[in-house]
Amino acid sequence: MIFDGTCAFCSHFVFSLLKKDREKKLTFTPLQSCFAQNFLAGLGKKKPYPDSVMVFFSSSKEMGIRWSALQMLARALGKNRGYLAISLYIPRWLGDAIYLLVAKYRKALFRKKQPFTGYEDRILH
Repeated sequence: MIFDGTCAFCSHFVFSLLKKDREKKLTFTPLQSCFAQNFLAGLGKKKPYPDSVMVFFSSSKEMGIRWSALQMLARALGKNRGYLAISLYIPRWLGDAIYLLVAKYRKALFRKKQPFTGYEDRILH
């Protein structure tokens, strides 16, 4: 999963996913990292990259952005998906609208970034 590494709300979201992902299926990288930049360039994605959550599954070459990314995460986490389960019941057009509304105010929701203590091996740089 690629996320905005400068966003405190995003780091809290990633930390909650790290705790839910007991089977260690997911890895994470900040959009600003060399890994993410090289990965997206390798996919032929042009800058500027979307300022949103992006999920890629290497096994199926599937990619999700915004609400579809949240739905992909919920499916990947299975029974451990918790609050992400709601994303599976909301249509994408409505989910994207909710996502964009939260994204607009995300930097005001949390001021301090969540450290990834204990999960450093799951964050790619």
